[in-house]
Amino acid sequence: MLKENRATASYEIPLEILDQVSDEPQVLSLPHWHELVEIIYIEEGELLLQLGEKNLLLSSGQVCIINQYGVHSTKAEKRVRGFVIFFLPSLLLNNKGSAEERSLSALICGTQSLIMPQATAVEYRIALKNLKAIYENYTKKGNGHTLFVRSNLYNFFGLLLANPFLYYEVPNHNYRRQRERLDKISKIIEDRGTETITLADIAKELNISTFRFCHIFKELTGYTFSQYLIRYRLIKAEEMLVSGDQPITEVAMACGFNSVNYFNRVFKEVIGLTPRAYRNKYRPGFKKK
Repeated sequence: MLKENRATASYEIPLEILDQVSDEPQVLSLPHWHELVEIIYIEEGELLLQLGEKNLLLSSGQVCIINQYGVHSTKAEKRVRGFVIFFLPSLLLNNKGSAEERSLSALICGTQSLIMPQATAVEYRIALKNLKAIYENYTKKGNGHTLFVRSNLYNFFGLLLANPFLYYEVPNHNYRRQRERLDKISKIIEDRGTETITLADIAKELNISTFRFCHIFKELTGYTFSQYLIRYRLIKAEEMLVSGDQPITEVAMACGFNSVNYFNRVFKEVIGLTPRAYRNKYRPGFKKK
């Protein structure tokens, strides 16, 4: 799983918003984690979401609040529209002695993520209105926009604390204390993921048994190590197919696949297209040398 380094320092407050827009399927997304709390709002379409070992489907009108340091991944198999809000808990947690702040901290920094189903309740509509106001104020950046953003974020979580029927919890362990181990695993895979690498290699570098590493890895990512490694290599292959001119055989070898036939088969199974069809679709002007 990857630590996602998402910078917020360029903004006046530690908050960032991205549009969640996909007209084409985005089949692969590796599990990752970050120090920021993440709020996903789906306005249209569907988004497949993995929280720890749980696989969920977010659809139109639903909201997911992903807890700090919770491992997660997303993928879109169809058209999807919405936006994602990222923020550091310190944006809201200032008075740690208060009971309400402790409750808020447990909500966003605990061991669970939250799902808000679409509902007809007035409280749901108000909560959604606050999320949309955050997006609008962030986008326009007019006078007082940082105050409005913080105020709407407080209002949103105040509604959740006052009305727990608005959401349900999904276990998603907070890996704050395991950050060092997560970083080490991520770096090993990033540095050597396209080379010959085994479970025993990583377990040895982490100074734990292979059995223990298998258990930890599955718990963190929802994948076995071999499944994750294949997906990592396929993402690299996707990048090379679209941006480079190498023949497909060279792409396969460069991404850690020792057999082009195996590469073609796995790519088709996971991506839904052969490597050649994928390149033709996303790089229609490409001509084989």
